[in-house]
Amino acid sequence: MQLFNDPGKSIGPQFFSVAQHGIDGITEELTVLRGIADNLEPSGPTFMAHQLTLLRQYLEDIAPLLRERNQNVTVLLATQGSPTDKDGKQSPETLAQFIAMLKSLESLPVWIVFRLCTDDERAFSFYNAIDSQINLPYDVLDDFFGESLEVYLHNPWLTYALPLHRFREMGFRNAALDVIDERALNTSEIRDLCNLLFSTDNELPDPCTDWQGFFNIISMLQEKEKKQWNPVKKVHSFWIDLESLNKLYSGGSMDDSGSSRRRRSSSAPKAKPENPQPSGPQKSETSEENQEKASEYNETQDPGELKRAILTEWALEPPQFRVLKPIETLLATVHATFHLVEYHDYFNKWEPFSDDALSSGGKAVLKRGVRKMKFFLHPDKLPKDLSVEQNILCRMLWDVMTDAEAREQ
Repeated sequence: MQLFNDPGKSIGPQFFSVAQHGIDGITEELTVLRGIADNLEPSGPTFMAHQLTLLRQYLEDIAPLLRERNQNVTVLLATQGSPTDKDGKQSPETLAQFIAMLKSLESLPVWIVFRLCTDDERAFSFYNAIDSQINLPYDVLDDFFGESLEVYLHNPWLTYALPLHRFREMGFRNAALDVIDERALNTSEIRDLCNLLFSTDNELPDPCTDWQGFFNIISMLQEKEKKQWNPVKKVHSFWIDLESLNKLYSGGSMDDSGSSRRRRSSSAPKAKPENPQPSGPQKSETSEENQEKASEYNETQDPGELKRAILTEWALEPPQFRVLKPIETLLATVHATFHLVEYHDYFNKWEPFSDDALSSGGKAVLKRGVRKMKFFLHPDKLPKDLSVEQNILCRMLWDVMTDAEAREQ
């Protein structure tokens, strides 16, 4: 293990390890590690390009042995922000240097986990977006509670307990865990996750062709498990809320491609389409349907008509259209407004939240949902090539959500 910056002799060494040289010194090594963890405060520059250079040199030395053994190295980078230079300053050149160093790792057997120790949505946006520039498997994680909110917004039937978070922090790779905080899992991914949770020797029924059989088996398996702490609901609960799972999936028809536009895990594979039996929660509209609807508005569009459509179709309660809809309703249906303007790829990056999550998750879940939506709509985040109408839509959505948020406080 290595700290980005030297903590000083009063705290401990910059480089340290546990059990690297055998088990005899583990007790002493753990004492050193705990002392550093208890006394160290994040400070100094985030000069990751330099550390990645050292990492690359190390990986190049051991790569032949790793490939011979069919092994990979997991690198956990815990950081409080975006990369800086050695003086703690950010610049386009610094970020470009960081990306270049990541690209230099592409041919090596490595899996990167960025563990962000910050609430700054800009840092998450930076690390989530670099997958378009590199061909390197990696994941981006919030802290335990923050990540549990992300998971709950899309998969409220799951208790995202600490063991799952630790698995992901330590680089455990599983297709379902790779996308669990990005979108609703499809039924194939749910079966994979249940195989991980319950470690059954027998193959679980295919939920796409035999939902009831699959549901009955996991109901029995779950009874044998201890309850886990649910950080969202703040109670001990089973891994799976069976009632919520059955409600969401027993009659759903989600496109089973598993495609996620907002990629927090660059290695998340796309699941193959299965037969049209129940596969996931119902989605209001597909991107193709949004594109078809948007074509109706491509020719001429009066800004006043667009604003009225946003208010009557999404923001205001019918039939009087004088009062804003509940904030959870607005969050759950915001994607239904995208067809009101000409289609743009940016709108496909928004992954709808689960209705159940927004209605049952409490204030923390709603607050996280609002934060994610406002960041998505922030003027500094929007593409520069949006049309006048697309910009009007985004500003209207921002204003309505701001008013709804103020009403809740």
